Amino acid sequence: MGNIKLDMPSSSARKRTAQVKRANTEPEIDWRDLVRVLVERRENQGMTQAEVARRMKTSQPYVARLEKAETDLRVSTLTRYAMVVAGGLLVLAEILRELSRENARVTR
Repeated sequence: MGNIKLDMPSSSARKRTAQVKRANTEPEIDWRDLVRVLVERRENQGMTQAEVARRMKTSQPYVARLEKAETDLRVSTLTRYAMVVAGGLLVLAEILRELSRENARVTR
């Protein structure tokens, strides 16, 4: 299995990220794309933001900001969200693989 990288840009790292993207042959996954897929999955399961927040042991407003990409996410927070919504690491891995395939098709 190839390496899958999550692109989590911050204002101070944009220039470095652009350089890494040019040098990297692996398709990058923008974390916002992962969040978008996970939000769709949450909605399809009929889960509310409040339910996700309760399972993550956080607040509903924080989940709302997370879903709108209005907060700078730590990988651990994104993983907790994904585990609640996706239901396991194997499902999360499959979502990441599919996003990687989609990005590879777009960049070709």
